[in-house]
Amino acid sequence: MKPNAQEKAALTGGSLNPMNISKKIDMNTIPKQSAIEKQIKCGVKKIGYDFETRTGFLQLPDTHCTDMNGAIQLFKAIDSQVQGIYAGDVHYARIHSEWVAGLMRGHHTEIEAGLVADGSAA
Repeated sequence: MKPNAQEKAALTGGSLNPMNISKKIDMNTIPKQSAIEKQIKCGVKKIGYDFETRTGFLQLPDTHCTDMNGAIQLFKAIDSQVQGIYAGDVHYARIHSEWVAGLMRGHHTEIEAGLVADGSAA
């Protein structure tokens, strides 16, 4: 048996207009991507930059990884002479004018905790 108009109205919050159903969703609970996240193509928890060593730091959510070019462009906008970027368990390094990527198994946790590349406290 099909619901009548009155039952349909009760199911949709008093209106037969389907647009009223979507208005009941709290738009603040839907996560929005930041401009940085759009650029690096993943989520980000924290971002930092050390001007002395010209090194950028991205703390990422578990299982996330950056777009290399996006991360490089992000930190070049902060300092055009950026030399390295730590992003999760990946290190991007500028060697002469070329960028290379390498995995850092087991080291990213210390770096994300606030240590710089040489192991000293930040």
